[in-house]
Amino acid sequence: MNLRTQIFLVAFALGLLPLLTLIGFNLSGHIKRHEEVGLQQAAALQQLSFSKINSRIDHYRQTLEAISKLPRLGKIVGSSSAKPSKELLVLLNSWLSERDAILEVTFFDLEDKPRLSLIRNDLFFEVNQETTITPDSNKVINIKELILSTSVIAGQNQVNASFRIDTGKFLAEHLDSFWISPTGNYLRQPLAIKLTTNPDTNAFEDFPDLQALLSFRRTSLWESESGFTVTWMPILLDGLRPALWVGSPVDRTAAIKWKQSLIGNIITIVLLMSVIIFFIANGIAKKIDSIKERILTGLDRVLNNSQEFEFKWSGPKEITTMAEDLSRLAQQYIGTNKARYAAESALRENQDNFNNLTNSAQDAIVLMDHHGDISYWNDTAEEMFGYSREEAIGKPIHSLISPRMVEDKKPKPIKERSSGEGPIRETIELISKKKSGSDLPVELSLSEARIKDKWHSIWIIRDISERKWAEEKSHLQQQQLVQADKMVSPGLLVSGVA
Repeated sequence: MNLRTQIFLVAFALGLLPLLTLIGFNLSGHIKRHEEVGLQQAAALQQLSFSKINSRIDHYRQTLEAISKLPRLGKIVGSSSAKPSKELLVLLNSWLSERDAILEVTFFDLEDKPRLSLIRNDLFFEVNQETTITPDSNKVINIKELILSTSVIAGQNQVNASFRIDTGKFLAEHLDSFWISPTGNYLRQPLAIKLTTNPDTNAFEDFPDLQALLSFRRTSLWESESGFTVTWMPILLDGLRPALWVGSPVDRTAAIKWKQSLIGNIITIVLLMSVIIFFIANGIAKKIDSIKERILTGLDRVLNNSQEFEFKWSGPKEITTMAEDLSRLAQQYIGTNKARYAAESALRENQDNFNNLTNSAQDAIVLMDHHGDISYWNDTAEEMFGYSREEAIGKPIHSLISPRMVEDKKPKPIKERSSGEGPIRETIELISKKKSGSDLPVELSLSEARIKDKWHSIWIIRDISERKWAEEKSHLQQQQLVQADKMVSPGLLVSGVA
């Protein structure tokens, strides 16, 4: 994962994760509360419609009672031969003509025989000879009509009266609703949500538990598991039992549009912030790449070429401070590097002098470390023992040249000496081995030194084979002289005797 992607992810997490977390925790609850408010608003509107419709029904009933109490109307109902006067018809038309939902009004006697029936003809009511209203009122005759009746005492006669009401005009605001009878029959269904085309289908099959709901004389909210919601209200013609139930589907189009708009706005904000974060991350990555290239260029010049380099960047104080610190470190490194080069040059010169000095010596010079291994081997040692420097360095010195005393006594290994035994200052004669396997008499001078706080032993080995040969030759000559002297003495004695 490159730097640009990491910066983008970090910035995205820091910038959008809190927003997404807030949305995740609050959006569903906010949408749910909005839907609940919408449902409550729909229920409140349905309750308002319920109040308005029942107020109109009460008004119609009061009008019917007021008409039934007219004394002249009581005389007509009490007498089979009485006819309504012109003045009575004008009065009734003045009361009924403005109530456009009323189709017919009929007055009955105590035996439920119609005595007077007025039917609407355009804007006026006229006497109807054959009434269509039956005495059994307070019910729905068909999908088009409702019957509203009342019974009052007019003068000395009891008057029973009924209104035939146009359902379409009376419920004009609820034409796109469910109309269901108390027995569960569909009288009307909304075109947009039509559930069945069979008029005999029982509504209780489509709306479970609706039968229990119909027993209440108030508005109710019914919601299915699929989210289909209907607000129900009763049409109370007698004020006691519903003659018709009207169910208005709750229009959630506005809620759905609001939800879609909200989600769209959130997605737009997230995408916009993602683009902004991408450009910010890209800018930061380019700035870091520029700083990286500048650092690499400067380090190459400082480390490889030992050239002074000044780091300069614009931006926040932390970046400019880092540039100043790097420039100061580069200057310190160059100074330290120059001093190191000078020390290394002096060390190489000393090493060259030491190598020239030791290699020009006629004796073999060998350095043994604290492990008993050879750490230095000069040219004379190569010529004396036959081992090259590469073969000798790092090898145990005792196994390589196998030194032993002349009297074949094993010496005490030098590496076993403790530092408390004091410095080595001794010269001994030993017999060592060459690479060819032949013996080599040597004279060994031992001394010690501490290098990097570690004990080392310095071996200066001299080839004494010629001296040994001369000593043996001299010793042989001495033995010959002694033998000759022994032979001379008897001869002189014999000569003396002779």
